[in-house]
Amino acid sequence: MELLLQIDKYDDQINGGGLSSDDIEQIKNELEFAGEIELSERNIGPGADVFVILASILTIANVFSLGDKIDKGIEGWIRIANRIKNLIKKKELVAVDSDGAALLALNFINNLEKVDSIQKTSEQEVALVDFSASHLFGDDRKSEDLISKPYNYYIFSFLINDEKLYVIGVKTNGEVNLIKCFDAFSMYGIREVNITPQQDV
Repeated sequence: MELLLQIDKYDDQINGGGLSSDDIEQIKNELEFAGEIELSERNIGPGADVFVILASILTIANVFSLGDKIDKGIEGWIRIANRIKNLIKKKELVAVDSDGAALLALNFINNLEKVDSIQKTSEQEVALVDFSASHLFGDDRKSEDLISKPYNYYIFSFLINDEKLYVIGVKTNGEVNLIKCFDAFSMYGIREVNITPQQDV
């Protein structure tokens, strides 16, 4: 999982001489994600420089593989989503990749109903900007890197508890929206389920 961060107290270092090894260790501790974390300073400003901290949480990858049903460890995924939400509340999150977006979607759904099982049935990434083909940065970024496409809209569909199919949209800044919810096994055409999102989900 990759996150792009702007942390006010490190702005001078990011825009000056760079993060020290002590800064890096302190940021890793503040993030509170278990496992190996790599941090680097990256630029996402195609004109004027916009430096951010790229945090790669190496132990979190392919959170929900397409088609795989998960019915164990959901509470752990929700705890990770809550850590991402804390970064949003502190206004430190610039962008999250599709893994992080999927976790935020799970957290959103779990606030609507208890999730006992989840299966990702589809995923689409809408890149609102694409810096991967640009030579403005002169670095080694690849098209699949979050720094190449920092502003995305992810659309997921999840089968929840073998009953409902949720279609969820997530912006890279962490904003989550319910697009639609359907009865997953209606024998009589398309049957929508009315869901009322709660505040702050």
